[in-house]
Amino acid sequence: MSRIKLAIRLMLFLPPVWIALMVMALAIVTNGWEPGVDIANYAVYCDTISGFVPSPASFVTLVAGADSTVNLGPPGTGQPYYRISAVDTDGYAGGYSGEATTSGATSAGDEVMSYSFLLHQNVPNPFNPVTRIDYELALPSRVVLSIYDVGGRRVRRLVDATRGPGRYAAEWNGRNDRGDMVPSGIYFYRLEAGSRIQTKKMVLLK
Repeated sequence: MSRIKLAIRLMLFLPPVWIALMVMALAIVTNGWEPGVDIANYAVYCDTISGFVPSPASFVTLVAGADSTVNLGPPGTGQPYYRISAVDTDGYAGGYSGEATTSGATSAGDEVMSYSFLLHQNVPNPFNPVTRIDYELALPSRVVLSIYDVGGRRVRRLVDATRGPGRYAAEWNGRNDRGDMVPSGIYFYRLEAGSRIQTKKMVLLK
């Protein structure tokens, strides 16, 4: 048996608690893992439903096999469940691990911030030319925040990155992706995180 197959098999049969210690630096999880031989990446998946089947919608991030931890932020609303898949240097995945979860607090006196998937109204609105857009995430996910005109054409992509649970802010300066100022009018901003989408309207008034 090759070293990569052995490493993947060992990982897949580890108890869930140890998988959590190996893969995530979430709130109370601070331990790292020993990178597997020939493993190029670990794909991390997360959902609030126990027994979930990993899918593109629950994909969180790829972690380099040489790294020992990945910080996905504090837990959001609901109990997070995690599964991982090891990918070798040839691009072959070894199936999914058992399910792992973590507690939201380190002791009885700890307070845990809770977040939901929420797109806030921009401030100020109307604006000229800068406005701020706040949003919240309940789970780690790839986030895309974009601006569209009334014709549905994308004007500007503000955010395209993996984020952990928490509250975030982005600013739009009234310019498109080419750096040109856009005309006054109604615009829409859309937040995509996993399979969830929210859209709101704003007004640029010069």
